[in-house]
Amino acid sequence: MTVFKALVMREWREWRTVMFVLGLIYLLVMVGIVYGMHRGMRVHSSDGSPGVELQWDDDDDDLRLRDDDWSWSGPWDLASFVSGEFILFGYAHGLRGTAHVINFALLLLAMFYMSDAVYKERADGSTYFHRSLPIQDHTLLLSKFIVGTLGILLVSYLLGVLSVAIARVSLPGSLIASLDEAGLSLSQIAYADFLFDWLVYHLLIFLWLSPYAAYFLLVSAATRSRPLLVGLGLPVLLATVVGYFTQSGALAELFMSNISRIGNVIAWEWQGQMAMYPEPGDKIELFSSFGRYVISGRTVISLLVTSGMLAATWAVYRRNVVPSA
Repeated sequence: MTVFKALVMREWREWRTVMFVLGLIYLLVMVGIVYGMHRGMRVHSSDGSPGVELQWDDDDDDLRLRDDDWSWSGPWDLASFVSGEFILFGYAHGLRGTAHVINFALLLLAMFYMSDAVYKERADGSTYFHRSLPIQDHTLLLSKFIVGTLGILLVSYLLGVLSVAIARVSLPGSLIASLDEAGLSLSQIAYADFLFDWLVYHLLIFLWLSPYAAYFLLVSAATRSRPLLVGLGLPVLLATVVGYFTQSGALAELFMSNISRIGNVIAWEWQGQMAMYPEPGDKIELFSSFGRYVISGRTVISLLVTSGMLAATWAVYRRNVVPSA
């Protein structure tokens, strides 16, 4: 266990710069969203300078533009034109949407990480150093798999939760006032349920996307160059060729089965605020339960495929130490 912890820490040290940059981008985006939201509450229809008005010219019956002073026109409060029900509706959907965008971005990072995890060490020759240490090959590979899946999903979960916390405390006061006038409150959101449901969702995508993670790790251990391109291009090429000769897209659907299924699950469990007009005191759940998908035949098959992919990765890694020049 001590060796495994050391390997996990080594992966963190190698990727901490990327994570720090990602965290900085995340904070800048959150600050930009909050600033834009507060700034957008005051919409200026005129900046105080002379405006432009349409006027008919009596001489040639032509529509002309005439400068005029729009001094009567000043900033108006957007919140006063939006109902409290719609504010709560948009707020709930914003929480879900932001969390999913963060999760999608981290899944892309995981794909890059898994495709580069073994290949990079083979390319710079550091594999020889690792093999000189009392470290089993399967332990090394397992540490990379865990960091590239559970590790990145943990970051996704924490950033998603942080985005909800930021949204909770940064909503403009004018919108809060509109909610109060309608008898509504942000506390109607079931935050505790969200924290649990979002955690279960991350467990679900770990189980269902683990075959893809193991596949990219296998490509990283086997390919001689450009592992990401090979990892993406190989199934596309194979599905295209097979589909051409069989006149069927069954293979492509099989390759994308778990990904498309996850998209369906998100749509099915996108609960709460389905109506535009929530009532005061209603408890608003952002998601329904993801737990019923965790224990399923798809999960069992996904784990079996993942085990096979990892076994193949171990066998290839032992034979394919470094890429050829």
